[in-house]
Amino acid sequence: MIVDAAIQEDVDAIGISSHASNYSQIEGLMDLMRKNDLDDVLVVCGGNIPKHQIERLIAKGVAKVFTPGSAGSEIVDYLVSNTRRLVTQ
Repeated sequence: MIVDAAIQEDVDAIGISSHASNYSQIEGLMDLMRKNDLDDVLVVCGGNIPKHQIERLIAKGVAKVFTPGSAGSEIVDYLVSNTRRLVTQ
């Protein structure tokens, strides 16, 4: 459903909150993203993710993992600096 929505809405980024051990689902998402040529969509994760799992997610294509204590401004700055286009209001 996430991949379908990303295609339909032409998203620039996907954010995943991981508060459980659903890391295999995130890895599966990254495989589906690749199969659907969504390599230009930024995927970020946040949550209490062990260091070894962060390394696996990055290897699968997750752009950035924000750990507990990350400032909201840090996340926003990262997204603004790394997405394809900026929306101005």
